[in-house]
Amino acid sequence: MARALRLARKGRGRVSPNPLVGAVIVKEGQIVGEGWHAYFGGPHAEPNALDRAGEMARGAVMYVTLEPCSFYGKTPACAPRIVSAGLREVFVGMRDPNPRVAGSGIAMLKESGIRVHTGLMEKQCRQLNQPFIKAMVGGLPYLMLKSAQTLDGFVARDDGASRWITGESARKRVHRLRSHYDAVMVGIGTVLADNPRLDVRLVKGRSPARIIVDSGSNLHNALYLVQSALKRPTYYLSPPASLSLQDELIRQYRLIAVEWENSKKGWEKALRYLLGQGVQSIMVEGGPSLQGKLIEFGLADRLELFYAAKTLGTGRKMLTLPAAGLKASPFVSFKWTKQGDDMLFSGVIKEY
Repeated sequence: MARALRLARKGRGRVSPNPLVGAVIVKEGQIVGEGWHAYFGGPHAEPNALDRAGEMARGAVMYVTLEPCSFYGKTPACAPRIVSAGLREVFVGMRDPNPRVAGSGIAMLKESGIRVHTGLMEKQCRQLNQPFIKAMVGGLPYLMLKSAQTLDGFVARDDGASRWITGESARKRVHRLRSHYDAVMVGIGTVLADNPRLDVRLVKGRSPARIIVDSGSNLHNALYLVQSALKRPTYYLSPPASLSLQDELIRQYRLIAVEWENSKKGWEKALRYLLGQGVQSIMVEGGPSLQGKLIEFGLADRLELFYAAKTLGTGRKMLTLPAAGLKASPFVSFKWTKQGDDMLFSGVIKEY
């Protein structure tokens, strides 16, 4: 199962909104086939592993990180394929939270006489697909908040500019993280101050869609995110009145207008719309005001905070977490990682 998890990670940034899945087939103590879901719309992990195993799959054991699907979607159902291959036993990391499966794949295997075991390395399998699970059970995209700050707690200069607080290694890590998410979100303040590209030019991978949050009518056609919107999906979240004022710009550059208001209800409505558009995971790179609101409304799931060995002395402070008392922690789990000359704090706020 550990091998299947490693294989599943190869699909990061390529399979959403489908889950990451890996499968390994073992016979007489030897791996005879393995596979993973490599890209959205392509074959799933189980048939890829079965194709590699061929006739060796008969009487073998499969380890798969997620319950095999039981319905025909973009590809044929996996459970019937496992049955027809003649496997004798299947270890499933976790049940599929998708209501279209939800135990029916496991039931199909058992009914055919295959021995099925569930829950092997379940925690790791669930951690692998947090955005998928949240979308299935909560109906909202998974939100990871990324920030970079100095030792004295500043994220930008007084004018809002934030280049470059962290070093090259940390910037490459940020680009790698972007490649794993469906979209990157920024507030209009960041857009106007930095005119960012929000791509993955420092690493190999897929550049995500972009989401701009604007409480007024501040967009203009000289901004890179506007000019490049014809090539990459760009969502523009703003109040209805502001969307009307920006209508010509929206139509000219094919921005995807989304009605939004800065309240919990308004955020949830906009996020559900984004999920319906296939945006299952969002990396929020906006400033402290944007990120602070998402934390305040209980919508943030994870933080990735980079700390640089630098000081600014003055500027804009980092986001503020809700007061909880010295002994209380808002994190389910966290860890520190050295990233070049910087340090990265990774904190999980919610687990699904």
